[in-house]
Amino acid sequence: MGNGSASRRLTWLVPIMAGLSVTVSQAQTTRPRAGGSGLLTSGTFILDESASRLTISGSLAGSPFQPQGPGADTTSYSGTVTADFDLDAGTIVFSPGGVAAAANSGNWQPLRDGSPGSEPANYGGQASVFFQLVRLAFRDLALSNVTDQPIPLTPAGDGVYTFESIQRLAVAAGSDAYNAGAFGSGSADLTGLTAQNSASPGTLQDFGDGTFGLTVPIEATYTQTVFGFTATLHVSGSITGIALPGGL
Repeated sequence: MGNGSASRRLTWLVPIMAGLSVTVSQAQTTRPRAGGSGLLTSGTFILDESASRLTISGSLAGSPFQPQGPGADTTSYSGTVTADFDLDAGTIVFSPGGVAAAANSGNWQPLRDGSPGSEPANYGGQASVFFQLVRLAFRDLALSNVTDQPIPLTPAGDGVYTFESIQRLAVAAGSDAYNAGAFGSGSADLTGLTAQNSASPGTLQDFGDGTFGLTVPIEATYTQTVFGFTATLHVSGSITGIALPGGL
């Protein structure tokens, strides 16, 4: 591996080694042979929390969300992404098992049960609906991305491959608490919501030593009914991770 490749690998690796919610032994690649036809690589990518950030926007009953305060609409993500890829065949499949969990961005209203008050939350938004200020707080969000079919990998040079961002993005866990004054308050479970990713192409990078880097851009819109009104939640940004050979 050349000095340039080693430098790029360190750029990915240093912030990840600095401390994430999963151990380095979980970020690994294994390469089982399939009938001698090539190498299928199964990778578990540890997310770099400093480079994995998603921003929310959306609307409630047609009124756009606004952040409750500075930074309330953006947070970082940690966890893992799992994928099987075959560089010989030029394909990648995102498999179940990996979950990207949102960090808290601050203290936002309402409380978990919808009652007045502030406590830590991933995101905090608000919208004016029929002259009533509605506050929403999203907590314990965890996302996973999977594909039903292999996605083609396109060589882009220097060990980099691109792929279309057509994963299905599922909410593995999470809830949104709301307080709408006279309209009521409560909490809604977001688990099980799905949306199609429509972001720009992602990248898989082979560092040449069994280490791989992955960047997954995300643009997805979820829809749910909140106290009788239609709410749309758009998630945008990207998550980035690295998989090490054999967990070393």
